[in-house]
Amino acid sequence: MQEKTNELVAISSRMGLNIHKCKTKFLKVNSASMEPVKLERNEIEEVDTFTYLGSIIDKHGCTVVHVKVRIGKGRGIFIQLKNIWSCMEQRHGGQLTPPPRKYRPL
Repeated sequence: MQEKTNELVAISSRMGLNIHKCKTKFLKVNSASMEPVKLERNEIEEVDTFTYLGSIIDKHGCTVVHVKVRIGKGRGIFIQLKNIWSCMEQRHGGQLTPPPRKYRPL
């Protein structure tokens, strides 16, 4: 892991990019290695979960947490919609949709 980090730093610097030491974190997926990873003699913080493009990944490579978060968000939206639907039913005499308008021919 350290070799890949060193290679990333070297290639990035050749391209004119700098890696911010304080903002950089890493996640080991399915790895038994306990060695810390360093960036220019500074140890990089290891995290247990990581969000990438909206998906939450844990150190085992699973997205179970991501699925639970998505279900929770969906549940919250459903509850909001349920409240709206209930108000619509009350306003329209028990019907979920308003009665159709009667149009007069021209």
